[in-house]
Amino acid sequence: MVLRRALWGAGLRGWRCHVRNVPGTPDLCWQARKVAVFVDSAWWHGHPSRWVAGRHPPEWDQKIERNMRRDTEVNLILNEMGWTVIRIWDFDLVDDIDVAVDRVKQVIAKRPPVGNKGGLTLVLPE
Repeated sequence: MVLRRALWGAGLRGWRCHVRNVPGTPDLCWQARKVAVFVDSAWWHGHPSRWVAGRHPPEWDQKIERNMRRDTEVNLILNEMGWTVIRIWDFDLVDDIDVAVDRVKQVIAKRPPVGNKGGLTLVLPE
């Protein structure tokens, strides 16, 4: 929600949330532009500053490692399908959400719509 509010506030529109027919079910995506955004929890997705293998019971390590493998697989599948994948750590939204918003805006600006699916609407401040 934090990222969606910030994108909306920055004038970026046109995303859809949790689109199930896109591999990995991205948190946000612009299907016409083939851009998928995932906001990953540092713990559940194995960021080295938040998760170190061996500190917890083996079941947790296995779960986190499966998540990391799945993230890599989803990235590869989407890239092969011509998508651009943006992964943002949850703590990056807390540290400096403007950086995350700028990242998304830059990628979106470089990706023209494919087909006639609509896509981006950028609302500029008056």
